[in-house]
Amino acid sequence: MSIGDVEAQAHTLPGVGLAVLASGGVAGAGARFAESAPLAQSVGEAGDWMDSLIQVWLGTVAMLQGDLAAAVAPVERGLASARRRGDRLTIYVALFNLSQLANAQGDHARARACLEEGIQLSPPRSSAIIVAAHGSVPRQADGGCSTTIISSPFVVRCGTRDRRVGDGRGVPRGRSRP
Repeated sequence: MSIGDVEAQAHTLPGVGLAVLASGGVAGAGARFAESAPLAQSVGEAGDWMDSLIQVWLGTVAMLQGDLAAAVAPVERGLASARRRGDRLTIYVALFNLSQLANAQGDHARARACLEEGIQLSPPRSSAIIVAAHGSVPRQADGGCSTTIISSPFVVRCGTRDRRVGDGRGVPRGRSRP
C-alpha cells in the first residue's frame, strides 16, 4: 500500500502492526513491522526513532512466536539505536523486552539487570508496574517499590502499602496485553 508519503507510511504501518498484535495477530503484526522497517530506514534521521521501535517490536513478534534466539538481535539493534540518540523511552521499552527474553531463556541475572536499568529511566509509578511483571527488586533506600508475587495477580509493595496492579499476567489493570 502506498500513500505517496514514505515518512508517513514509515510511522503509520507500525501503528497498524501494534493494533494487529493487540488483537492477537502475531504473524500479521510481524508482516507490518517487516514492511515498515525499510521505509523508516529510507527516510534517514526522521525515521530513526520509529525504526528503533520497529526493531524492538520485531523482536517481540519473534519472542511471541517462540523463537527466542531470533528475538534478541532486533531488540538489541533497537536498543543500540536508542542509546545513540539518547531516547529514554525506547531504551526503556527495549530493556523491558530484553528482560522478558532473558527471563524466558532462564538468564534471571540479565533480566534483573535490564529491569534495574530501565527502572532508573522511569517515573516511580511506571517502575512499580514494570517490576510487577517480573518479580521483586531490592527495596530502595528512598522507599522505592519492591514486588511480591502472591499467586495472581501481582502485588506491588510501595513503601508500606500493597497494591494489586496486574491481572495475573503482569498486565496493569485497564490495559490489554500487547
